[in-house]
Amino acid sequence: MAAAIFLAMSPPNFDWPLCLVPHARQHNASQLARVAPDGQLHRLRPRLPFPFTSFQDRNPQALSEAWVVGVLPYSLRDARQVLFRARLHAHGQRLERLPDVVLPSGLGVKTLLLDGDWLYLGGGISYWGRQHLNSQTEPVGEYFSRLHLADDPAPLTPIPLPVAFGPGKEIDDLQRDAEGRLLVLDNVVMPKYLFLYQLQGQGLPQWLQTHPLVPAGTYETYERASWNEELVVLLSRTVGEGGTGQHLSVLRRPDFKLLSRASTYLKRDRITGHLPSPLVALRDAVVCGQYVVFVVEGRGLGYFRVSPDTPWPKRRVTHHEMLWMPGRKEIEERRRRVREWVPPLELATAGSEEGITWLPPAPGQPARIETIRLVHPGVLLLTGRNHPREPAFCWTQTFPPHTTPL
Repeated sequence: MAAAIFLAMSPPNFDWPLCLVPHARQHNASQLARVAPDGQLHRLRPRLPFPFTSFQDRNPQALSEAWVVGVLPYSLRDARQVLFRARLHAHGQRLERLPDVVLPSGLGVKTLLLDGDWLYLGGGISYWGRQHLNSQTEPVGEYFSRLHLADDPAPLTPIPLPVAFGPGKEIDDLQRDAEGRLLVLDNVVMPKYLFLYQLQGQGLPQWLQTHPLVPAGTYETYERASWNEELVVLLSRTVGEGGTGQHLSVLRRPDFKLLSRASTYLKRDRITGHLPSPLVALRDAVVCGQYVVFVVEGRGLGYFRVSPDTPWPKRRVTHHEMLWMPGRKEIEERRRRVREWVPPLELATAGSEEGITWLPPAPGQPARIETIRLVHPGVLLLTGRNHPREPAFCWTQTFPPHTTPL
């Protein structure tokens, strides 16, 4: 069951979750909306002056019943990014805009998260910073930091990390659960980690655990995370072997053991240098109970089930390295440690035999699905567009498709 979304005429129930969606008519703006359990979307009147997506990716934004924050439009040549912040009144139907927050030069925001009046920020060096700053002047301390939204000015307070965090590192996603635990996704430069913190309200969050991440390929870059009480889903991309890969890694809580991995690959033709047409690329994913729902450009919306208690098939592989020993003409092959490997699913060709279910397109569904979020148990909110220069729009879809919305 799926439906294209328009402005609902009936008044919204203020117990329904509050969401950010692309503006109904303006290209570079967002809007607040409430989603009913049956999938109907009720847009609220205030216009937010920041885009829902930026540079073909999700624009950093954060929303609660009291605050809305987003990164204002900027150019890659800008030295400083600016945060829009506003209090919400009358259940989100009226905004009280506070002075914008100007961030330090060279800091590029990747993710935002709200905890009461505190805004947590994750990021890395911006495009301008890579051109104009060096390892001595890069704002490394602010890559994981927070600010108090009610303060004016609102300075950033760095949050200590349990490992050395120098130039080249980034924090690419922040997620929290119902028990106030904060998941911090470390990105760029090996090794990469998941950090787990406990939010403390007024005090700085308390570090709990550090988990190294198993790489999916060369030059891997993590983009976002989704988690619940049982599973963690990570999205990443790699570069190498004449193309790029997009990967979906499923980890088990609480030990963060790798359970499954699914991937798509884009490889250029060795003669023409052209990418394949149509493109088949993983774009977004969300965990919904024991299901992982994902979007693949060129194939649509699909899902598979992962049970934390079910052992997935693994292969034991022996890694070797070829070393040229000084003073010897032969190559010595030296055995390295044996470790387990989870064979990935290839989403470009996977089907029911591999446990993948593909959903039929919704009425009016655009050619390109860009984001997917879980807004109710069994209700997904998706956004997309038919052309990169067209405004994005949103719709809902119930999941699993054979269930009745709550």
